[in-house]
Amino acid sequence: MSAHDNKDRKDIILESAKKDIDDYIDCVDKEALYKNYKLVLEATLLHKMKANDLDELGGLRLVNIPYPKEISLKDLRGILNDDSILEHIVFTIDVEQTIVSLRNHLNLTDIGIEPILKKILLRTNGVKETLKIEKGEKDN
Repeated sequence: MSAHDNKDRKDIILESAKKDIDDYIDCVDKEALYKNYKLVLEATLLHKMKANDLDELGGLRLVNIPYPKEISLKDLRGILNDDSILEHIVFTIDVEQTIVSLRNHLNLTDIGIEPILKKILLRTNGVKETLKIEKGEKDN
């Protein structure tokens, strides 16, 4: 296939996908905006409800929901008291918190932390396909 044929094919595909591309970019922009707006509204409403001792307001109810807390491997080992179970626990590493912990608890500097993270990330980083919006490239 020649470069000209390839460009023609790409132009045809772009023409048929133009609305989907525009809608996708619009959704991504709106998603970030609405997510931030939701967080602001939630914080405002929580504050108002707590300040006035209200469990319910206008169809909204205060509820406690569980969420995953950060825990070190050392703490998890102490909870389980059985390394054979620990070997089968699956978890995701919080890189930022790991860096903070290595600095605070082992007094490591970036020079000491870097090779540790490199070893960890070589084994734990996965790759998945997704779309990245390239500003200014929308019409190409």
